[in-house]
Amino acid sequence: MEKKALWITLIVLSILFIIQIPFNFHNNAYYYATHTQEKKDHYPFITLLDSNYLPASYVPSYNVENDDKRGSYIVSISKRQVRTKKDIVELNGANIYYSKDYNDEAGN
Repeated sequence: MEKKALWITLIVLSILFIIQIPFNFHNNAYYYATHTQEKKDHYPFITLLDSNYLPASYVPSYNVENDDKRGSYIVSISKRQVRTKKDIVELNGANIYYSKDYNDEAGN
């Protein structure tokens, strides 16, 4: 009887371990995308901007907006004064926008 209980416990724990793997990848996607070896100037986390919450600490010098749409996030990243005092770069999962002459009275 002890052997049977041990085997059942091992099987249940194994199944629970296997089931949690996709949740781990989903919840820690930015960590895995930013902590892997990539070529210089490659940013794999950009592909995650359509569906995952982006902690602002992952891109500290950028403005991050996470818009929750029923459990799926639309993330926008922007930065002003990249090269000049009037430029801006904005990106989300679908678009990258750059303007060298951005005028925003509220931001000044």
